[in-house]
Formats: sequence, C-alpha cells, structure tokens
Amino acid sequence: MVKNKKVQKIRQKRQKGRYKVIGLFFIVLGCFFVIASSILFALFKFGIILKQPQYVAPIPQTSSQSVSYFDPTTEFKNQLKAADIKYSSLTFQNDTYTVVLTSGSIVYFSSSKNIEQQIASLQLIISNLTIEGKSFTSLDFRYDKPTMKLKSIR
Repeated sequence: MVKNKKVQKIRQKRQKGRYKVIGLFFIVLGCFFVIASSILFALFKFGIILKQPQYVAPIPQTSSQSVSYFDPTTEFKNQLKAADIKYSSLTFQNDTYTVVLTSGSIVYFSSSKNIEQQIASLQLIISNLTIEGKSFTSLDFRYDKPTMKLKSIR
C-alpha cells in the first residue's frame, strides 16, 4: 500500500506537469494569435495589404477640346489638290480610295501601292484621252496594269 501511495503521488505530479505544459502551450498560442491578428489588422488598415482597387472611369474625362481621329483621306485629298485633279467625292474602304471626278468618272486607287505614282498615271491618262477627244467611265489602279472602261460615243 505504501508503494501505491508513492506511485499515486508520482502520477499526480506528472499529471500536474502535463497540465502546466498544456496550459503554457495554450497561453503561448493565444499570445501568438493576438499578435498576428494585430499585425494583420494594421497592415490592412494602412493599405499595405489589399490596397483599394483603382477603378477606371467608364466615361473618359476629356477637356472641352474636340477629339481628333485619323482620317486616311486627308493626305490623299492634299495630293489630289496638288496634282490639280478636280473631284466631287472621295471615300476610303477596304484599302481602296474611290474618287468620283467632276466629270462623273470613277477612279479606284490602291492604298498598298504608291499613291503619287497612281495620281501621276491618272494625270497622264486624262491628258492623253483629252487630246484624243475620249473620256472614261471608270479607271482602276488596284491591279498590276490599270483597267479602264471608256465612255461609248453616241
């Protein structure tokens, strides 16, 4: 029986030691969570982590100046004016300039070829046809060799 009492006292001491270790563990764990949550709160509050998103305005904020855009026909109009070619309308679509001359003739220019050479060719063709007393309904510079439809003489 004496041995039982000694064994019981030893067991009680061991259990008290275990409780102390478990208690100390939970205290350290609690302190860790308090410190970690305080640090994370400070980081979020001051915007170091998860900064506020920067939204882009869906409507552009422009000044009162007008918005300019690229007009592919502007340079072409200047070249026609410099070559003294009179036209009534000019459009650009699918890499093709379509020019309606004041005489009613339609001329198609390719934007992938040298525009200055095409305008020079147009000048030459118009001057030669004028000398011959002829005119054309359409002239197409989009191909390797220009194609022309002459007006029928009635």
